[in-house]
Formats: sequence, C-alpha cells, structure tokens
Amino acid sequence: QYAVRSLEKASGSETGGTLSIIDIDQLEGPEQNIIEEIRSHRIRHLILPFEPALKKEVLLAIKKELPSLQLYGTLHFTMGAERRSIPWKYYEGMYVISAGPLWFQGEGGISDYIFPKSRYASVQTAVSLVIEAIKQAGTDREAIKNYILEMDTFAGLTGPISFDKSGNLSGRPKVFRIIQGKLEPVTY
Repeated sequence: QYAVRSLEKASGSETGGTLSIIDIDQLEGPEQNIIEEIRSHRIRHLILPFEPALKKEVLLAIKKELPSLQLYGTLHFTMGAERRSIPWKYYEGMYVISAGPLWFQGEGGISDYIFPKSRYASVQTAVSLVIEAIKQAGTDREAIKNYILEMDTFAGLTGPISFDKSGNLSGRPKVFRIIQGKLEPVTY
C-alpha cells in the first residue's frame, strides 16, 4: 500500500493528473470483470507494482481485449515473475524495471551481457556494499551509514550505484521491454 501511495503522489506531482488505482487481485469473477474495470476507468497505461498474482490466462485476455493498453512492471513485479518462472513471452511488449544486465567478456574479448535474477543481483550488490563499508569505516552502524552516504559511487554487480544525501538510490532505473520473449534494454 505504501508503494502505491508513493506512486500516486509522485505521478500527481509530475503530471498534475491523478491515478486510477484498481486492486485487480480483489476483483471477483472472470477475466471480463477485470477488463471492464480497466475500460470503465479509461486506463491507457497499467502499472503492475507487485508480484504477478494475475494468472497468465487473465493477462492474455487483457492483452487480447485491450491491445492498446500499455503494461509496466516494477522491480518487485520483475522479481515475482522470475520467482514464479513465468516465461517472459506472456508479457510481450511490457516495460519492466530490472536489476539490469551483467556485462561479461565473451569469447574473443567480445563484451556481452546476461540478465541475472533481479533479487540475486540486488542482494549481492547490497551485501557487497555493506562489506565494503565495514572494511572502510569499521563496524559502527553510524559510521557505515555515513560512509555509504558520502561515497561517490559503488561498483555493484549491475553497474555503478550511488545515493543522494537522504539515502535514496540515485540515477535512472534500468528499464527493459519484453520483445520476442526476451528483455531488451530501453534507452531514454
């Protein structure tokens, strides 16, 4: 609920508009009820903030009946889809937030990338950051916090990260679009 309220507040301040929030998980009945609820609110963009509780049949029905509806998934959504091993092909055309690609040196020195499980990449980066902070600042919690807040960047598993003075992650999220069942990076 907190994430939805934050999204609603941020959207209103950026666009001057309001969000229509539909609790899809609470709707009773067949797929058509969900589709009619989306239609009745004249929704053109649907953000799925949490783990995909929707059955793939519901998602496919939404995509068939509302082909112009643009779907988006948050990092939490991406982690849930990965955990449930739902093939990306069911989310074709959807934009998702991901922990991002891991770059590695392929054969012949050619750089390539793979997509890690988002939860693994995020946890590994967080643990590595805390270990580095402990090495540099000691085990005092306040010293660890201050070290992290004052550092320029940290080379995380998915790329460099940094924080603002309030402790929020700085920079743009890594956005991908599902094309032919694969995550493709989106530049913006």
